[in-house]
Amino acid sequence: MMPDDDPFRRFAVSTPAPTMCPAFQHGRALFYAGRFDEAVTHFQQHADLIATDANAVVRYSASVLRSSASQTTKTALIDAAFDRFVATVPDNDLWSSPRHAALALAARQRGVPGIVVASLPKSGTRFIANTLCVGLSAPQTFVIPRFFNTNIIARKLKQVMTGGLIAVDHLRPTARTIAALREAGVRRLVVNIRDPRQAALSLLQFLIDKAAEIPSMTQTERDWIRESGTTAGAGFLNQYRMQVETQAAWIADWVELQRSLIDVAIDFTTFEAMRADTGAFMDALLDRLGVPSARFDSSVRDLPLAGLAEHFRRGETEEWRRIVPADQHQALFHALPADLTDRFGWRP
Repeated sequence: MMPDDDPFRRFAVSTPAPTMCPAFQHGRALFYAGRFDEAVTHFQQHADLIATDANAVVRYSASVLRSSASQTTKTALIDAAFDRFVATVPDNDLWSSPRHAALALAARQRGVPGIVVASLPKSGTRFIANTLCVGLSAPQTFVIPRFFNTNIIARKLKQVMTGGLIAVDHLRPTARTIAALREAGVRRLVVNIRDPRQAALSLLQFLIDKAAEIPSMTQTERDWIRESGTTAGAGFLNQYRMQVETQAAWIADWVELQRSLIDVAIDFTTFEAMRADTGAFMDALLDRLGVPSARFDSSVRDLPLAGLAEHFRRGETEEWRRIVPADQHQALFHALPADLTDRFGWRP
């Protein structure tokens, strides 16, 4: 599927205006012309740009995502670019500002710990982050540089764990993530999930519905998304099934880590519980995070879900049953790992 470029913008917005040197301009022009493979090659030929300039890293990474390379190659290239940038410019200001730092210090002085939550895409990520931020009067930050499948930035995680910061991100269940959690001193982690059949649908529909509102998307990109997903035709269903498998695998890997790890306690929360009773969900989340309820503004716990989730679409739990043809429901259910369907109560 064509990925959403929006998550990159959270890195670019806090940096100066894009470098307008000829090399950057040319690479940027190739990207907006839809010549993604050429843009990747061009940026690689100007390695100094993607080692020292945040906006070049962002545009290079977006080009890689749309290139003809395999998914494994794309992930490796983007990881390498961000890793090199972070190592080359260790004091960059991609993630904070003086006001942000002051808010974190004030929260830390009030005893707000560093909080890390791994959240499946479209499982209420923004609601959890915003509710924790408002309820604890603490700022949020990010510990991965891009949507869903890029490596964690270990030094950012260490910063979170000094206290007063909240990170709710789509952390990958990988050895690198676990090593970073251990090194930063994370001893408990909450993983928030959602039935993959609904999460996958919500993600695809989000990209379709929001494409016109993402200014960094070219018309070609918008047309691609709309043509591949405006109806429950074969093209949409193929993308949908792949997304279901991807999200189920993400959950299964975290479940396996919960079984095998002894030094990081992993607990699960669910979108379905959030929808059923947001107040009870937040109480359970705080308890699993080890945050005393006295530090949380109780008036926030019962606010409407849509009011604290800027990416809120519909918040349904069974919408997929109306979109996916009924004769495919059983096959879709049996494609899910049986231990997950039993544990989380997903039904055919």
